Amino acid sequence: MTKRLSRQEYLVIYMIILSFACLIGGFFLGASVVQSKMNVQINQLQQANNQMQQNDQLIKEKKLYREQDFTSYYYGFYQPIESFKEDYFLYVANLQGKTIEGQKKHHQDFLKIIQAKLKQLEPAMVSATSPLLVDAKAEYIASLQTLKTSIQNVIDDPQGNTYTAQDIAAQRHLQAFTTKWLEAQKKMYHAIALWEQIYVLKHSISDVDISSVSEDNWDKMPFHYRNYLSARYMQNMHVLPQFVPHDVTAKIDLIRKKKEFESRGWQNIAIGVNVLIASNSVQAGDFSNLNKSLYPVLKLPEMPLFTK
Repeated sequence: MTKRLSRQEYLVIYMIILSFACLIGGFFLGASVVQSKMNVQINQLQQANNQMQQNDQLIKEKKLYREQDFTSYYYGFYQPIESFKEDYFLYVANLQGKTIEGQKKHHQDFLKIIQAKLKQLEPAMVSATSPLLVDAKAEYIASLQTLKTSIQNVIDDPQGNTYTAQDIAAQRHLQAFTTKWLEAQKKMYHAIALWEQIYVLKHSISDVDISSVSEDNWDKMPFHYRNYLSARYMQNMHVLPQFVPHDVTAKIDLIRKKKEFESRGWQNIAIGVNVLIASNSVQAGDFSNLNKSLYPVLKLPEMPLFTK
């Protein structure tokens, strides 16, 4: 007679079969996960390739980001929005060292300025052939609307329950406004960089990780693309000073020209920008002062942003 398997032997065989099944299942599951990741990477590469092809097509067609778009944008929208920064910095200066009651009149006066600026700029037309300029206008308007709401909230809170006088002097009630303004600024400089790619370089440039741009990488980039990166650095630092991105670019380029990157211990451009801004080493007008010595030949769009 054939000997019957014991319960323990059955259990051992069952465990062997279960382990084998798990091994096979794990193999196919792992293959499925790997395949899924590969599909994601392939899709990302295809999207990047499609974007590059679209950019190249736009460059060939030369229908977007025309000179007249920037001229119209500057005089019809940017010049008055940029002049608003003077009112903004005056308002911030007037908040210092005052009580909630002492700050009240400055809030009320500034609110009227914001309302008037919105009334002036909301109807402004921006050409649809420059989509990033359209987006920039929308973000600037949104920043003013956010600022209007923030100032009104402070006025409606005379006891300082949300923000103390010290909070207000430190501009904590203005953070949402700053975020939107810097996004608008970035979009405008991106538009100028695209103009450069289409009409000057005649080829597109792939995006970069700004946290790891080396001095050599920076040196190979065209001027307006460097300005676009400077705008992104300022956005990351959440800085809204009186200077503009091309002032930052000029100061970095001056350090490069003096070959001081290594002696300053800057491993990349991000570190350099952070140090320059944090140490107040960038000033409004740096580009204008350094333009001739740094950029003897420079292609600029038809907007006085770089020549004023």
